[in-house]
Amino acid sequence: MNKAFRLLVEDLEQEKEKAIKQAEKQKATEIAKNLLDILPIHEVAKRTGLTVVEVADLAKEMDKNQPTTR
Repeated sequence: MNKAFRLLVEDLEQEKEKAIKQAEKQKATEIAKNLLDILPIHEVAKRTGLTVVEVADLAKEMDKNQPTTR
């Protein structure tokens, strides 16, 4: 029983770490969205901890969602 409890606690700790990392990634993404208005992609990556590819993909996604002007 003690081993089962230990395994359960370890599993819960892993899930907690996973949730924390996901929340940190979401926060970095939100910060990156705001910084993309004023900084180049490589600077946004440097300041948020996201990769240049992740920031570039985010920038493309944001451009797609912008309304076009005629």
